[in-house]
Amino acid sequence: MEGMEKYRGPEKQYPKVERKYLVRLIIGLLIITAGVLSVNVNVALSRSTIMVPGADPGAGPEEIESGIEISTILPTIFFITGSFVNVWAIYRYRDDYAEIKETESRPEMLFVLAGLIATIIAFYIGYVIAF
Repeated sequence: MEGMEKYRGPEKQYPKVERKYLVRLIIGLLIITAGVLSVNVNVALSRSTIMVPGADPGAGPEEIESGIEISTILPTIFFITGSFVNVWAIYRYRDDYAEIKETESRPEMLFVLAGLIATIIAFYIGYVIAF
């Protein structure tokens, strides 16, 4: 039995773990970006006007405000959801990495810190732009 090697599981597991982590972080950052875009669309709609038929048919249409008010509910939902997705991505990364830590060592906390910093920066920039 000396010739038998110990089975170590699939090789190169870390690239898969890292790829999943980065994809999840990017999805969270895209959700936060969607919150910023929703604010821009809302602002544009609130400033728009529409043409309606006037009281005097001979005078032509009247231009009135659209009546759409700026709301911060939608961007807030996007910001919170994107942040939760990123925190969940970090949690999953740490959980997945714990399984392969013995065979493939990587700077785990560096990746976690990078994810947290990216989330905080995206949230802050989104907050500044949106509000």
